[in-house]
Formats: sequence, C-alpha cells, structure tokens
Amino acid sequence: MHAHYLGNLLLLALDSDIISSPASQVTWMDTHLAAIPTNIHFTSALYHAPLYTAERHESPSSVTAREAWGPVFDKYVTFL
Repeated sequence: MHAHYLGNLLLLALDSDIISSPASQVTWMDTHLAAIPTNIHFTSALYHAPLYTAERHESPSSVTAREAWGPVFDKYVTFL
C-alpha cells in the first residue's frame, strides 16, 4: 500500500490480496481519503484484480476486494 501525491492527484496503490488482504487495508484507505488536502482535486486507486469483471466466474480476489473496498470507495465518491 502506498499513497502518492502527484500535483493535484492522490493515487492510492492497493494490494489485491497478494500480500495483504483487502480488508486489512480499509482503515489505511479511510484514513487517507478522510484527510485529503484541499489542493488535491482528483483521487484514483490502482490495484491488480478488478472489483467488477465481465467474466462469468469472478476470481475470489475480485469478490474479496469488492466487499472490503467497495463501501470505502462509495463513501468518498463525489460527482460534479
């Protein structure tokens, strides 16, 4: 897990259940997203296993990540 500030972008690099479980990263994510500096206008996250797939049979990593991270992403999503 890493947080990178690039100009006016916050980029969260997350672990899709390779070393750390998605659930173990929720507090870390919530802490960073709750304290975004005022000069940050864009937030993005990158991770390997997609939360939603077009596959008929989803990977366990996708389901695990969606269940853990989905509520955190939903909490901080804003639309203009």
